[in-house]
Amino acid sequence: RRSFVLLPTAKMATAAVMAGIRNAKRPSRNVGAKRTEAKKENDKFWADLQKQARFTKLLQKYDASKTGKLSEEEFAVMLQDMNRGERPTQEEVSWVLKTADAANHIVDGQLDRGELETAINVWHNYEKQKPMIDATFAKYDTNNSNMLEMDELKRLLTDLNDGKEPTAEEVQMVMQLGDGSVNDSTGAINRTEVVGAISVWFTHIDSQKGCCASCTVQ
Repeated sequence: RRSFVLLPTAKMATAAVMAGIRNAKRPSRNVGAKRTEAKKENDKFWADLQKQARFTKLLQKYDASKTGKLSEEEFAVMLQDMNRGERPTQEEVSWVLKTADAANHIVDGQLDRGELETAINVWHNYEKQKPMIDATFAKYDTNNSNMLEMDELKRLLTDLNDGKEPTAEEVQMVMQLGDGSVNDSTGAINRTEVVGAISVWFTHIDSQKGCCASCTVQ
């Protein structure tokens, strides 16, 4: 067995190199504002470039039609992979796609790279809300239609209003603004619309101050 022993001079050179690397990682204490700002801009540039590359690869992976955009079906496949193999409902896929597709005010029913980033953010936010949505429908969707109809919506709004019943006009207002806000109107509030409907109710405060944003579903 052959062994190699570094000469003292080689050891010293190696130590010097390693010390230089360690020192290079330490932030300088003598950095002016312009250098600090320049470094921030440089870091942001490379971070944005890496993010663009990630979304480009993601788009290429699911763009089976090679159009440079994701159709609704291609996007559904991507969401299924993101959702641990469980395919989202058609309502969910359509709602996320339409929400993201409208972000740049050019609606074509497909997602380009920029819209894909928006769509993923919309989906993640929706996932965070799903426990609340499931609990709301479990309590108020008494006919198991997977939609909140007028009487069911009224009971939800009543509970959100400390037990004070909303007027028929108020329930109708929430229904009109919530139903069909993104997907086609169904005459009721579905799962992708209930968060928006609740937001409408919380932001609608009449002269009697009947509703407050601190109310919660019991």
